[in-house]
Amino acid sequence: MGGERRPHCDRPRRSRFGEWLTKGRLAGGLRQADLAAQLGVSSGRISEWETGQRVPEAETVERIQEIFGPGTPAPPRPRRVLGQLNELERQERLQPAQGGEREAA
Repeated sequence: MGGERRPHCDRPRRSRFGEWLTKGRLAGGLRQADLAAQLGVSSGRISEWETGQRVPEAETVERIQEIFGPGTPAPPRPRRVLGQLNELERQERLQPAQGGEREAA
C-alpha cells in the first residue's frame, strides 16, 4: 500500500496559525501576493503557511503582526516558532544587565 501515515503532532497548531493568517490577510483586504510582496517571499510560501505545510520563522510572524496592525489578535504560535522565541528569551536572560540595576516590580 501507500505506507502508514504518521500522526502529526504540530498539525492542530499549524491549522490554527494558518487560519489566523488567512483571516488577518482577508480582513486587511490583502491577496496572498500582496502580503508576500510586503514580506519579500513568494505567494506560494504564503499559501504553504496558510495550509500548514510550512511555518514561518518567528521574526516573520512578528512582521506579519506589524502588517496586520495593532487591532489584530496575537497568532497561535506553531511549536517551532515557540522554540525559537524561547531560545531568544533565554539568550536575553543570559546577557548581563546593563547598568547593573534591576527594574522595580
